Amino acid sequence: MSHVLTCTGVDAGYTGRPCVRGFDLELAAGEVLALLGPNGAGKTTVLMTLAGLLPSLAGEVSIDGHTVKSGHARSAAKAGLVLVPDDRSLFTSLTVEENLRLSVRSRRSWPTERDTIVETFPQLADRLKVPAGALSPEASSRCSRSDGLSCSTPRSC
Repeated sequence: MSHVLTCTGVDAGYTGRPCVRGFDLELAAGEVLALLGPNGAGKTTVLMTLAGLLPSLAGEVSIDGHTVKSGHARSAAKAGLVLVPDDRSLFTSLTVEENLRLSVRSRRSWPTERDTIVETFPQLADRLKVPAGALSPEASSRCSRSDGLSCSTPRSC
């Protein structure tokens, strides 16, 4: 079975001090993973490291067999791995469409990206012109997940 995401010996932390050591993971297409642990255990730090928002202090992260450059979120996103924060991180004064356009790979790809987003989250179709700050919590969550979809390479895992 081929693995979509592989982490080998990843140390994650801040300012050169690991709070998670030797993190290993193999995730195949179609698998679902829950990362569980108490507050302060390093769950968010690991996720930020995998997504390239923090450099790994040791180890390697690869997607479809290609190593993701440590600490480079753009490299991870191009490979198809993005972090969608639980606080939704939307610009509340911008419309849903404006928020989504900020994350697309290029202006030329926007029409295609928009169609993919609306197909995946049809409830957003009639909310594209609404300010993101006026969305319900459920709709803002959809918008945030759409943001993640549009800035990564779509994959069917």
